[in-house]
Amino acid sequence: DGNTSTEFEPDYLYNYPGIYDITLIVATITEPQCYDTLVFNHAVKVNESCRLIFPNAFIPSISGPSGGHYNINDKNNQIFYPLTEGVEKYRLEIYTRWGELIFVSEDINVGWDGYYKGKLAKQDVYVYKATGMCTSGREFSQTGDVTLYR
Repeated sequence: DGNTSTEFEPDYLYNYPGIYDITLIVATITEPQCYDTLVFNHAVKVNESCRLIFPNAFIPSISGPSGGHYNINDKNNQIFYPLTEGVEKYRLEIYTRWGELIFVSEDINVGWDGYYKGKLAKQDVYVYKATGMCTSGREFSQTGDVTLYR
């Protein structure tokens, strides 16, 4: 993909699935300078990564609705949201056990804060449905349940 590194042992994260060649170019730092190139054809195969990992429980904040915006580094577990990889479009729906839709988000950065109509939802098991599209264009649909603890 055209990126370069001068590190001794470089690491690289490929952004898209595919098969990539690796080119190693070596040069001396003394005069006269000498160069050599080695190409490893089809050296790296990157598979599509499209994952959503949901927790099975959370404890909402009792201080009131937060709007669902979360900080991935905050370990308080007060917002229900998935860890994602390779997700381009996203829709999260939360249902009561009786099938009533109580929350919808189409923003990957907004999860459910455990509130419904401004009030803390009761401790119970809720059903989630996540649908969307991977960066590769493949569609996904995932369902499961989450326990809200108070």
